[in-house]
Amino acid sequence: MLWFNFDVRAFAGGYDFQVIGGAEDIAWILYYSDVPQNCVGGFNAGLSGDCSQLTYYTCGTNFTGWAAQSFNTPIFDKTTNLYLLVWDQGFSKGDVPSDNFSINFKARFGCGENCAMYTNGAPVLTCNPDGSYKVLINVVGTSTTVNVTAPGSTSIVTVPNPLTFTDLDPGPPANVNAGTVTVTYPAGVDYNITLDATGNGPNCGNIIV
Repeated sequence: MLWFNFDVRAFAGGYDFQVIGGAEDIAWILYYSDVPQNCVGGFNAGLSGDCSQLTYYTCGTNFTGWAAQSFNTPIFDKTTNLYLLVWDQGFSKGDVPSDNFSINFKARFGCGENCAMYTNGAPVLTCNPDGSYKVLINVVGTSTTVNVTAPGSTSIVTVPNPLTFTDLDPGPPANVNAGTVTVTYPAGVDYNITLDATGNGPNCGNIIV
């Protein structure tokens, strides 16, 4: 059996990996640590996260290329510490171990290269003195510009404007991965707000609030 420990940055949203065994009949299980930890590896040697507190995420067998859809991070705004267990299904108890268990492991898109967009918490409603009301939505994302439509509203304000989220390249310019949408409605009009993220990625699309 082989264990791989690798990380995905906070705000990345998704990532890809593959395990190719060639002639080996391999299987794998993917876990993530319940105790996210930053800045491990490179100059800070050791395992990331807490390997004694793992949550099962998914499993599979030999890849023939990249997965059809990226894997999602469990918490968008926190680092994900992943543990991948790989084994040879053709190996049986009593077999003599050999060194021909060889696989190719690759990972990509852990730095927010894919479009992703989520709301962060429930909308916050505030009444105005003139009887109108405001709806505040916290939004997080990477590699996308979000278009906002709100039929019946009198005002739409986004911060930043336009509501564009960057990838996680250390820059410059500085990364922007969180923002707000504030929509004003007249009294008696129910809010109906659509956030439309542009770009490519499994978490890129419409959110209706």
